[in-house]
Amino acid sequence: MFGIPASNARYTLQAVRSMALQGGVRRLFIFYLEGIDFTESTCRATINYVDTVLIQLKPDFQIVGVMTYTIEEQFADREIFRNVLVPQAIRLGADAVIGCDGEVSRCGEVSTSVHVHVWL
Repeated sequence: MFGIPASNARYTLQAVRSMALQGGVRRLFIFYLEGIDFTESTCRATINYVDTVLIQLKPDFQIVGVMTYTIEEQFADREIFRNVLVPQAIRLGADAVIGCDGEVSRCGEVSTSVHVHVWL
């Protein structure tokens, strides 16, 4: 089995581009886990891409909010996605959400992932 190495900074770019140019999404909410290089760099690259490239291609596409959280906050509220992040995205009128997050195990290990959610 072979893998193709790719920068995590590019993980969300095609999804965001498709949302903006073909998917009818105009309002994007982004959240990410602070303190983990993978999650921070992935979502910061998304923010930079929207601010420097997509704004030129689709001027009405915008980031309506960026929210960060810590491992400690996630450990304190195991339902942080449902209790905090989704309600904030809804309040801000987001059509889609990009999440660069992680799951903290009971022994403190963090596994990371990137999620793309679109609500239309």
